[in-house]
Amino acid sequence: MSDAFAWDDVLPGSMDEDSFTLLEPGEYWAQVQRWEQDHYVGNGKDCGKAVVIIKARDDEGNQCLMWEHLLMHKSMGWKLRAFFKAMGLAESGKDFKMRWDKIKGRALRVKVKVDHYNPEKPRNKVEQFLPWDNNLEAPEWAMEPPKEFRPKDDPPYVIQREELPAADEEIPF
Repeated sequence: MSDAFAWDDVLPGSMDEDSFTLLEPGEYWAQVQRWEQDHYVGNGKDCGKAVVIIKARDDEGNQCLMWEHLLMHKSMGWKLRAFFKAMGLAESGKDFKMRWDKIKGRALRVKVKVDHYNPEKPRNKVEQFLPWDNNLEAPEWAMEPPKEFRPKDDPPYVIQREELPAADEEIPF
């Protein structure tokens, strides 16, 4: 998985700079927007990695995106369990199968912090996945299907080189 753009990629309108803000630390409703499989090698681990994109939103409609990296390793089983419990897909003390096909669009509660790793650009991070609580009602936005992200090779987001318009032609988007 790469966050790098190809030179002829089209930037989606959802990437406008002002679309997301820095949320104050606290507990928020969130939704899994999408996830991708990746691989991790480091710190004595060689395992799969799930990169999960989570959108959190406050009561005023301010929102942020957070990238969570979940390592498929026994030493990180506690975090995987917490993630699935936060969506109501696992119960405390019971064995469960990780159903990755069920997470896209799922509502969950998260505790958000502000990460100052880069002091020039602080960002929100998931501090904790909070266990699903059947007594709480998720807001409507967290129950709606997330906006569809298209893979980089799925038109109209990528124009194949042979399809590039001539310099005097209007670009078709």
